[in-house]
Amino acid sequence: TLFPYTTLFRSKVGDCRFMSKFHERLAGLIIESETSVQELSEKYGFSLSALYKWLRGVCYPSFDNLVLLADNFGCSADYLLGLKDDEVEYTANEQRQPFDVLFSDLLKEKNVSEYRLVKQTGLARSKVDEWRKATSLPSVESLVLVAKFFDVTVDRLVGRE
Repeated sequence: TLFPYTTLFRSKVGDCRFMSKFHERLAGLIIESETSVQELSEKYGFSLSALYKWLRGVCYPSFDNLVLLADNFGCSADYLLGLKDDEVEYTANEQRQPFDVLFSDLLKEKNVSEYRLVKQTGLARSKVDEWRKATSLPSVESLVLVAKFFDVTVDRLVGRE
């Protein structure tokens, strides 16, 4: 059987509860910071259409854009994604380790093989290989799944802890 978090995570994504938290939190942080969508777009080079898709709950930002948003608003990625309700303040860390290093270290620390991770989460083996080789970064959905599997925060996975 698949790891229990796979079903939990996919059901939350499928019924929009998970996505609605993200777009609600993003909208709230934009309003709270008195920043316009245009200013945010110009500051980070986000396209306006991408920002509006995030705000409508159509899709998630990329790995890098999630980190930029969380750093910009000084909150945890877990809070922004709706995984935690506590709005913990964060300061951007310029010395962040690359994801491939953090991911490899976590596999070693938790004594988990790539095979076990793939088998229990349903992640594609090719994607996990790409992450380890630093040829691609995980999607936000994959980040959340991996964080739940290892019982760590998304912030830890992206090097913000």
